Amino acid sequence: MELSHDIWREIADLLADQSDKRTLLSLALVSRTSSIAALPALWRDLSSREIIFTINSFVPEDDHFLVFHAPDASNGETPGGRWGLSHPIPEFVRVRMSEYLSYVRSYVHDSDPCAKRWDEDKDLWPLLPVWLGLDSTLFPHLRHLSVYLDEEYRTEALLSLLCPSISHLEIEFSEDIVGPQTISTILDAIVNVGCVLRRLLFCGQICLTPLLSTPSAFKHLRHLEIVSYIFQHLELSSRVSIVDLLSSLPSLNHFFCGVDTYIMPPLGSAVICHDSLVELNICATASDIEKFLLGFRFPLLSEIDISVIEGAFPRLKRLHETITSRSPMIRQFSLLCNTLDPNPPTLDDLTPLFGLALESVDCRISKAFTASDVETLVKSLPNLRKLTLLAPTCFRAAEIYIILSQHPRLEDLEVPVDLQDLLSPSALDHAEEMRNGLKTK
Repeated sequence: MELSHDIWREIADLLADQSDKRTLLSLALVSRTSSIAALPALWRDLSSREIIFTINSFVPEDDHFLVFHAPDASNGETPGGRWGLSHPIPEFVRVRMSEYLSYVRSYVHDSDPCAKRWDEDKDLWPLLPVWLGLDSTLFPHLRHLSVYLDEEYRTEALLSLLCPSISHLEIEFSEDIVGPQTISTILDAIVNVGCVLRRLLFCGQICLTPLLSTPSAFKHLRHLEIVSYIFQHLELSSRVSIVDLLSSLPSLNHFFCGVDTYIMPPLGSAVICHDSLVELNICATASDIEKFLLGFRFPLLSEIDISVIEGAFPRLKRLHETITSRSPMIRQFSLLCNTLDPNPPTLDDLTPLFGLALESVDCRISKAFTASDVETLVKSLPNLRKLTLLAPTCFRAAEIYIILSQHPRLEDLEVPVDLQDLLSPSALDHAEEMRNGLKTK
């Protein structure tokens, strides 16, 4: 029985989803029909150096088209070296490579500085379209681009990969501080190329300027993460108004707000409603977090992750009351207070959360938190399936065993437990006695 083209495509897509390139390569050699389905799947997701290997595979093992020349300091060459062609690439190779590269939908540049010569292929990005005689960028139908830039001069190489079809862009910078001009150059290029981004991630020591100078070009953005590792205080001229940013992104679903890189709305200002945000991850000082949460209302928010890097909330219970009233759809809640906070959350601080249908809670708690408080928390959240509590003291194994046995819907409970108590032969026996005693009552 001969399989249809649709079935071959389904098989190839399944293997591509599992990153099984060895089987896909074998499938491409079975027949012309299977090859038509396997080749696009084989080239769908590409990682570093696969292009180099493929082009050089068209010549004998002891020869190469693409050759990397190590830097020669005596000639004043750059520390990164340079690429060159040992032979002109034949027409049949260029046609074949042009076909392969048109299949690429995802390109991930591996960020492994420990690997030998891991970074050399970035210098090839602007050269290959010329050497292969391409009429467009290297990957004309690319959708997902993820790259690691170790130096700002490599920005030009990154820009050579941009094409209108890209909707998912991730850029991780090295340990060097990234200047505002570099960020502006990248954002301007995204706008000029015509990328309709749905997901954008910048990661590194980023000095922010007004992030989205052309808001209309990013109006379709769904996911935004700006992870900045600059921990010193930034001047106001280098910070972005969080109100202006979110107002310019009406379709945003996921937002990561990191460190003090934004100007927060002043306390007492008018509350701003953002109708589409579903996931919020905020990492900043306690005062900035409070200003942010008191300044916005997110009616569709289902997941909130709060990480405090400095300071403490003076009115935590009141803040929780505000969060629950403005975002009643929250299902996952995480609050990791500053480890130096003298007053981490108590059960009373968490009581406003009882009005939410929470399924997951992750929280650093006070040393005054007892096993009875844990049980009250579990009872008061009937939809709870995952509970993680970071406490300075350990609970008794018997007490935690009782909570688990009485609330089987709780699939994952992570709390500190005294290891000696847990290993004690009588611990579970004692817990069983306590549980039976509760049943009798």
